[in-house]
Amino acid sequence: GNEQITHLLNEWYQEIRARHVDAAQLLKQEIENRIHNIEENQTILLYYSLLDFRHQYLIDSLSISKDSFKQSDAYKTPTDDFLSYYYHFFKAIHSNVTGNHSLAKIHYDKAEYLLETIPD
Repeated sequence: GNEQITHLLNEWYQEIRARHVDAAQLLKQEIENRIHNIEENQTILLYYSLLDFRHQYLIDSLSISKDSFKQSDAYKTPTDDFLSYYYHFFKAIHSNVTGNHSLAKIHYDKAEYLLETIPD
């Protein structure tokens, strides 16, 4: 169920952060095989979308374009601190990579503020 997918998403992010490309790719495939079963859960789908962006940044940062964050932006801005932190942190990375440094600063500042409220 949802707890299982959330656990896999958390594991996936740990592998991304550790730069374990092969393990991250395997978890991504496992998640993609299961995620279609929870299409109604917008929170999990947003979390997946954010991690998918972060995974792409790990695998090939040069492929990041202005459209690379479109999927995450299609969801409502998250209200819980955990997802808000990731949203703003990854949006800052995206903005920085695509050359919008003033927007990156805004999102880095929001992420920094939220960092105090979440366990990482």
